[in-house]
Amino acid sequence: MNFPVLSTSRLCAYIAAGILFPLLFGLPAARAIDLARQEMRVDAAVAKYGVTGRDVVVAVFSRGIDWKNADFRNADGTTRIDYILDLSDNSGASAPGNTVGAGTIYTRAQINAALTNNTNLNTRDGGGGGSSVTAIAAGGGRNNSLYRGIAPEARFIVIKITSDGAPAHDGETAETAFYAGSSLAPAIQFVTAKIAELHLPGVILLDLGSMGGPTDGTGSVARQIDSLVGPGKAGLAFVTGPGNEGNVANHAAGTISAGNTISLDITKVGTGDLRFDLWYSEADRFNVRITTPTGTSATYVAPATPALSDGKTGTNFEYNHYGRDADPQGSTNSKREVFIRFPSPAPAGSYKVELTGATVVSGRFDASLNFSADFGTGNPVSRFTTFAVPGSSIWDAATAFYNLAPNSYVFQKTYSDIDGVSRSPYTEAAGQLWRGSGVGPTYDGRYGISVSVPADIVITTYPPKSYNATFRSSLIQGGNGLYGVFNSVGAANPLLTGVVALMLQMDPTLDAAQIKQILQSTARADSFTGATPNNTWGYGKLDALAALDAVKARSSGGKLPGVSIPVLIPAGASVVETRALTEHPNGGVLVAISGSYAVAPKNDRGPAAQALLTPDYTNPQPYNLSYVVRLLANGQPDPSFTSAPGGDGTINAFAVQPADNKIVIAGTFTKFNGTFFNNLGRLHPDGTSDSTFKPGSGPDAQVNALAIQADGAIVVGGAFQNVQGLSRPYLARVDASGALDKSFNPGVNGVINTVALQSDGAIVIGGNFTTVGGVARNRIARLLPTGALDTGFNPGTGANGEIVTLLVQSDRAIVAAGEFTTFAGQNRNRIIRLFSNGAIDSNFSTSASANDTVVSLGLESSGNILLGGAFTQVNGTARNRIARLLPTGELDAGFDPGTGANKDVRAVLPRADGTVFLGGLFDQYQGTAVNEVVAITATPVATAFVQPPRSITVTPGGTARLIAEASGPALSYQWFKDGTAIAGATGAALTLPGVSASAQGRYTLQVTSATGTVISADATLTVAGGSPGQLINLSVLTSIDTPTDEFTLGFVIGGAGTSGPKQLLVRAGGPSLAQFGVGNFLPDPKLQFFRDGVDAGGNDNWDNSIASLIAQVGAYAYTTPGSKDAGLGAITTTASNSVVVTGKGTTGAVIAEVYDATPAASVTATTPRLINVSVLKYIAPNATLTAGFVIGGSTAKSVLIRAIGPSLSRFGVGGPLSDSRLTLYQQGNDTPLATSDNWGGSPNLRDAMKAVGAFDLDASSKDAALLITLQPGSYTAQANGVGPLSGTALVEVYEVP
Repeated sequence: MNFPVLSTSRLCAYIAAGILFPLLFGLPAARAIDLARQEMRVDAAVAKYGVTGRDVVVAVFSRGIDWKNADFRNADGTTRIDYILDLSDNSGASAPGNTVGAGTIYTRAQINAALTNNTNLNTRDGGGGGSSVTAIAAGGGRNNSLYRGIAPEARFIVIKITSDGAPAHDGETAETAFYAGSSLAPAIQFVTAKIAELHLPGVILLDLGSMGGPTDGTGSVARQIDSLVGPGKAGLAFVTGPGNEGNVANHAAGTISAGNTISLDITKVGTGDLRFDLWYSEADRFNVRITTPTGTSATYVAPATPALSDGKTGTNFEYNHYGRDADPQGSTNSKREVFIRFPSPAPAGSYKVELTGATVVSGRFDASLNFSADFGTGNPVSRFTTFAVPGSSIWDAATAFYNLAPNSYVFQKTYSDIDGVSRSPYTEAAGQLWRGSGVGPTYDGRYGISVSVPADIVITTYPPKSYNATFRSSLIQGGNGLYGVFNSVGAANPLLTGVVALMLQMDPTLDAAQIKQILQSTARADSFTGATPNNTWGYGKLDALAALDAVKARSSGGKLPGVSIPVLIPAGASVVETRALTEHPNGGVLVAISGSYAVAPKNDRGPAAQALLTPDYTNPQPYNLSYVVRLLANGQPDPSFTSAPGGDGTINAFAVQPADNKIVIAGTFTKFNGTFFNNLGRLHPDGTSDSTFKPGSGPDAQVNALAIQADGAIVVGGAFQNVQGLSRPYLARVDASGALDKSFNPGVNGVINTVALQSDGAIVIGGNFTTVGGVARNRIARLLPTGALDTGFNPGTGANGEIVTLLVQSDRAIVAAGEFTTFAGQNRNRIIRLFSNGAIDSNFSTSASANDTVVSLGLESSGNILLGGAFTQVNGTARNRIARLLPTGELDAGFDPGTGANKDVRAVLPRADGTVFLGGLFDQYQGTAVNEVVAITATPVATAFVQPPRSITVTPGGTARLIAEASGPALSYQWFKDGTAIAGATGAALTLPGVSASAQGRYTLQVTSATGTVISADATLTVAGGSPGQLINLSVLTSIDTPTDEFTLGFVIGGAGTSGPKQLLVRAGGPSLAQFGVGNFLPDPKLQFFRDGVDAGGNDNWDNSIASLIAQVGAYAYTTPGSKDAGLGAITTTASNSVVVTGKGTTGAVIAEVYDATPAASVTATTPRLINVSVLKYIAPNATLTAGFVIGGSTAKSVLIRAIGPSLSRFGVGGPLSDSRLTLYQQGNDTPLATSDNWGGSPNLRDAMKAVGAFDLDASSKDAALLITLQPGSYTAQANGVGPLSGTALVEVYEVP
């Protein structure tokens, strides 16, 4: 699904038509390349550092190369090409050394021999575009030095992976178009292996691109790129741009809700191929219907499971729907793909792709059209006309996290062609982005663009025998027919590639993450770019000199100096502070420490400082550095924990994920340990960056707080307005992969300082806001797990000043602290405790107070509360910046820190062993010099229950969860049931899913630590209540095929322990089916009801008296009271019943239904149930009898389902089906739950038949039967004859006791 950006034939056609021309500011062609290089400051960088790309490999995947051309040869005439892999010629596919298994390889020795002997090689660049691209990056300018490439002494590896085709011309044979996409991955491996063999750094350019694919970094090519380059993988980088499709409506996005249908309307221009590619969550199921100018398809149901796919071919379309695991692109984003091709010659006109939300959890979708670009011509193109969303027009491979993706802007306006004709086709101003440039964001919310390059237009090599060279309007004046114009992203890619080659020459140890960071941090903004970074320009306009200055600083003694114990922070900081502390999952303490600096001297500048220096060093700015350090038990840093290079800002908070012990970090930074993380990132337990965490562009301002929910989702709060390019003021949630949760948008109107979670999943927030979701909440609020405001928590008028920190206690009480002096109108100096409903806890001492800001809180297992901050008094007693309160709020006089800390304490971490770690701005504690972190000793904590497990009652089939909380150092747990230890139950919580009566009993928890063992009192689990599963509906969609045809529904009322009558609704719908698009419906169905074989009346045409009953049972509504549908709603019956459905001499489709109509509020244990439903009907050859039924209630139900054919002869039924087959489906799932052909005399089935009172079957009969337990829901039983058989069949569903 990936194709070349712009075909040579298309490019030349545009040029020939006078549509597309290079833009060179109206200057003579001899100056054009100079001006482009000057705009990027390449010449200034070369003059300063003497870089030429020497000993760097430039590998180009494109359309081949004119290997004889002087621009690709050394001064002595030998080639600069190490390898050519021509994938258009498979004659060498099996040759030794060809690890690709395709194409033919030519080595440097073979190329030099051919040059020396003037012989030919069977490889060329027929169109000329591959040579032009390669020359922009690293052409030698041997034919004219004005037009040399950016890295003119680099070496080459060339992969001919595509050709747009070229006609025969000027004695040259035609070249056939091709694209060897299946060889792309092994060819990339081939190139990286060859670069490694050469022991040289390299940059790989993929001169390819298109729309389509997952567009989020999870496609196979993007993942391959990220597997090869990135942090720690020195000397290799990738460049591939976003494509040239940025100015048309080729991206659609939106959200579908359950049961709703939306239409993606498309205007197709021309009869060429058009590809539609849509991606949505695996948790959802979208059904699809396609309309072309020649008709509308059936509705295609989504594949039922991740491993399934579906394919259909219709008139003018090819449809494929892939489950997550069946996707041919190999994406790892847990999404489904709908790929529709409207193949040539599909006519121009209006097309529709209708999506129905069959199952919806997320509902979000992104779709693209390809080919839909006009390359800036303004010509009509294929496009979305509904749900079109600007942006996200990026080639899938370019979304790799460590790829370098340049955009293209116009710098020069006119040029003269070889005949002296002035060409000025573009309307953009000099400095403005070319309107055809692909733009972000990626589907996962990252900017998508790295930097922007002046690529409209560049002068480059034109092979004299190429098809491009036949267009005189594309050849430049003064170029002797050897140079012409190239433009757009196709030129931006090699321009950036050349700059990267210069960087790698200067420092071959650079990895792709470092290269990307340097390019982005040194890019410049102007009035055209606006504030950067953004989705259009990326980080701004490429500045090669500034980038090379940064590389030089990094590689010439500018690295950070050595670090000291116990914290890693370079000397010279004006401010050093620890803002966050937490336990490391493998022991020890994690410390987040940051330093603020003035820019270091020129001869000792670090990379973070250099990123903020202007090239002439006249505008120094302050900068920050941050590190995460793991301290061992002895207080020394863990040397195995990766602490450097750290981050380029501050860390305000972090937390450890319970599921995998990874460390989530948040603050104000753009990278950490070499990985791009904008204010939010994640580390492995060893401190290395976790590249699988992909928060895209992240929050656009600082993050102050975070919390990890039970499902791994991460709630973040701070000063930001947007997250991943979407508006999420101050509070947002991302999933465990880093993707923004678009359903979570609480609508807070001010900064969030602190976030805490309750045991029930509720989210407590504190900060400087005054409303949440438009509702007044002064500086503290509680949200439901969904993000909606929890109105059950009402703090009244709240706090009059900022809440800086809070914690949640085991009883869900909330302790909040900060800068406030009143709360809900009562005097409360900077600390308060609230009940779980938001009311002030009057039992918490009113004397609890601090005389300055409380910044941090810590809860000891004993219930004592530690305070850290800027205060010097607590409860009127001297306490310098650290204090402890008893659970009552009274000052703990036994905790006396003496002179305490000399500056603010900003982080407090009480530990199970009784020690307390403090972090902050201080550099002295109790008069002793310390380095912003200190451990102090508190009283050891006794083993005790803070909250013992409590008795609970759970309905059958539900989940029982017993929870306890205990205090003490290094706790271990063991649960017991009725005095017996439960294997594997060794946590503080015990979860029992799907409970039944056997789970009832007495549960106790034993807790052990170094300070003792305690055993809880009994907690009783009772399993009771809930509604049992039962049959509540039978629906049969079939047809009356002849004027005398009829069929019978049967149903039995009863159930053990029940008595009395039962109310039912029985219907036969014909005319009402028209609302569902059924054309050949039965025009006048009739019902005749029989009770125990006696005619008990019937109905021909329904009336409005049963309308309320129809609504009560949830049946679809009959359209008008005057329709000739049939319905009986006053049936009160017992025992066995049947309904005969006829057409009164008419034929057509009909749906017959039986509903349990007893109101739910009236149901008791003695209320009769539907214990059997059935349908008797003739099945035509190759036809199917379909009976739908519903299991109601809240628990699973066992049912016996039979498809009786042969055995009906015993009851005088003529023409029975001689061999029946039964298939069971669950609604919304195309995969059968179970099937049966011949029932085989199974003892279990026979016992079930006896239990329900069904007539017996002969063991050798060819009837079908299933015994199965089903969860509440809707199911379909299908009966048909084996092979082309026909006959009467009985489909039955029995409740099994």
